[in-house]
Amino acid sequence: MNSEKILILVFKKNNGASFRFGVAFPDPAVEASDVKALGTAMISNGILSFADGSALATLDKAFMQETTSNAISVN
Repeated sequence: MNSEKILILVFKKNNGASFRFGVAFPDPAVEASDVKALGTAMISNGILSFADGSALATLDKAFMQETTSNAISVN
């Protein structure tokens, strides 16, 4: 069984929609201030482009998600 952690940032866009952004394999020592800085940089620098013309407006929340997987043999 394999385990993977993902840092999930949940943003509100300026059109009211929610947007989730995942960072695979985050540093286990990541702190709230680091996550806030990342979210602020993403918003301030407009690094994501959406087809509907909307933009990230606020970072609503963030959390670590852990997933596990079991390999299935297909041979």
